[in-house]
Amino acid sequence: MSSIEYIEKVIEPFPWAPLLSYLNSRLIPHCEFVDGLVYRRITEEGNVTVRYIHSEKHLIVSTPDSPNSKDYLDRIRFLFQYTLDWKPAPQLKDDPILCSKVESIPGFRPLGAWDRFELSVRTIIGQQVTVAAAQTIMQRVVDRCHGEITADNLVKANLEGVGMPGGRVRTLQCLAENVANGEINLSSDWDTLRPRLLMQKGIGPWTVNYLGIRMGRDPDAFPSSDIGLLRATNAQNKYELEQLAEKWKPHRALAAVYLWA
Repeated sequence: MSSIEYIEKVIEPFPWAPLLSYLNSRLIPHCEFVDGLVYRRITEEGNVTVRYIHSEKHLIVSTPDSPNSKDYLDRIRFLFQYTLDWKPAPQLKDDPILCSKVESIPGFRPLGAWDRFELSVRTIIGQQVTVAAAQTIMQRVVDRCHGEITADNLVKANLEGVGMPGGRVRTLQCLAENVANGEINLSSDWDTLRPRLLMQKGIGPWTVNYLGIRMGRDPDAFPSSDIGLLRATNAQNKYELEQLAEKWKPHRALAAVYLWA
């Protein structure tokens, strides 16, 4: 199949290499790849690729030439958030914990996802485990779903022995059932979706705040129990971190991604 190329202007600064580095350890196995400084997503119609041309300050997004090409482009826009201005507020730029990272990676921003359901699954898998461990489990789940994480595939999948507690497996499959039957619409407005997710057993504050950053575009979402944030700030517990983060409001989501960076 032939391809279409879209030239997409970005809001500078746009730190392409650090963004790809962050994404690289959180890719959906079998579906997403980072090849050098190129992002690649496999679809049934062919590859979608994204390259950043620094001298021209634009992305080149190549999609299969099909009726779905505009949908693919919208997914890339949601993933890389390049049409949004993520200039940090003074309380982040001047903060002693954050200032060096803000200065060294100007324009760093929360990434979205190619697919909201995939991101939700990856986030639930990542509860209370390292990024590397979550990636290993995600690989197994993708394999059990025959290479494609969809709600229908996950409902039918046998997830025994993938390395997750039984309760987390039930959370995943309950989410899949609710998405498949329309009880949960992951494209809903975040103020509507957030409380709906919290009603589901096994989804708590860490999960919804992480999803709030990457999926909900909530500028003040902050998963204060996150082990990476605790380590980055030397906070002893989430209560100490929450107190520390008071001065970052209402920009705690951006503070979180800089701490993760």
